[in-house]
Amino acid sequence: MKLLREGGPASLTTRAVCDCAGVTAPTLYHHFGTKDGLLRALAHAELQAFFARKQRMKPSQDALRDVRRGWDDWVDFAIDHTDLVRALQTGGSATVVPLRETAQAIAAGRLARWAMSTPLAMDPATGSQLLVAGANTVVQLLLDGMAVTEVRSLSALLRDGILVSLRLSEPSACPSAGAPSTSRLP
Repeated sequence: MKLLREGGPASLTTRAVCDCAGVTAPTLYHHFGTKDGLLRALAHAELQAFFARKQRMKPSQDALRDVRRGWDDWVDFAIDHTDLVRALQTGGSATVVPLRETAQAIAAGRLARWAMSTPLAMDPATGSQLLVAGANTVVQLLLDGMAVTEVRSLSALLRDGILVSLRLSEPSACPSAGAPSTSRLP
């Protein structure tokens, strides 16, 4: 990771990686196949560590803030690790689907907490799919070359728009959702 952080994907030459890891080129090729294979493995390991950190995060007193933080953490990670996120996409669905499912499980847990105080228009599992799809759309715009300032601005707008759509607008339509609330998101 040190090579990648300091010099980007171009720094991941076979020689540099072997020197840094203290292995020979045949060993490197045996384990990763190609430079792209190595980059995908690094990306996958970093994303797994990222999700493990998210799962260990202590919930705050504000469930909605935790949902927002989850979205923002992913977008910030993608901004800080664009090359890794791009590398993951080359791995196909076998690489991406388990990571997306992990993200959805984390988001569903946070939405379930929010649903304890706020009636939602859909179940947390469906809402988590919507949140993850929205955040991943923002990340794709980043990968497509959108400026970081625009990505951050659009991200906040899309995130809050999705959160508004998740909130039940007519609490009386869902009697088991708890105390009615007619206020919109802050």
